[in-house]
Amino acid sequence: MLKSPVRINLGGGWTDQTDWTGTKAVVNAAVGWIDGDDPDPFPLRMNRGSFHSKVTGIGTGLGISSIYAAIDFLHKHPKSDNDYIQYVLDWERRNGTKGGWQDQIGAITPGLKLIQTLDHVDFTITNRDNHPVFDHLVLFDSGVRRPSKEIGDRVRDLFETSEAFRHALEQNAQDTISSFWSDATTAAEVYIAGWKRLVNFVPEMAPAQLGYTSILDQLAGSRGWMHVGAGGGGWGIVFTTNPENRLSVIDQLSKHQIKAFEPVLLQGIQYS
Repeated sequence: MLKSPVRINLGGGWTDQTDWTGTKAVVNAAVGWIDGDDPDPFPLRMNRGSFHSKVTGIGTGLGISSIYAAIDFLHKHPKSDNDYIQYVLDWERRNGTKGGWQDQIGAITPGLKLIQTLDHVDFTITNRDNHPVFDHLVLFDSGVRRPSKEIGDRVRDLFETSEAFRHALEQNAQDTISSFWSDATTAAEVYIAGWKRLVNFVPEMAPAQLGYTSILDQLAGSRGWMHVGAGGGGWGIVFTTNPENRLSVIDQLSKHQIKAFEPVLLQGIQYS
């Protein structure tokens, strides 16, 4: 059996698009979680060519479709090194979604890391598994499923038409790099501010009309929250004011029928 994490993106989202020509830097993490009676934190599994997942539906924000493509490729070509990155980029284009590279790198490469590239081909990956912000994270599932293509098309159009958007994305990339070695409070503030900066241009990324955003805004013990993917729904992150608040935040969300978990940092794919 092949098992895989999913990825959560913290900073630098959308700079992994191959149409983006500015600074390219993403901080993300390969994660799983313990769900009910299942002690295995890996969310994605492939057994005898069939995929199984703790998460259902298209548009979770966890990068699942790209990760499926990557682990299917690696299952067939186990010595391919980084060829899976380009394979998934090509696969995304064949399927009309035009995704970037952070999904497949984020899940397949272990731990929490800063991913940088000059050309969307060669990558420098710096791990920081002991990043203090990780102990402040709560994952939540809004229950919403919205495919990312429409929002992605809007973002790619802004690459070409909006100097202000290009400036915002460049600032996000630079802030993502400079804050990577910072404390948990600074990192959380940078990641939340960067996400809100993008939402100013693409409000569909945080659709207030879906009803759960007001709940997230009122959580006790929270520093703020953000979605983890392009779909404007799906899964997200709450940044707690301290690690001890995570269980309280999870309990508050469960009272509103919002599933939430403490993430587990995983070391890439696993064969068993």
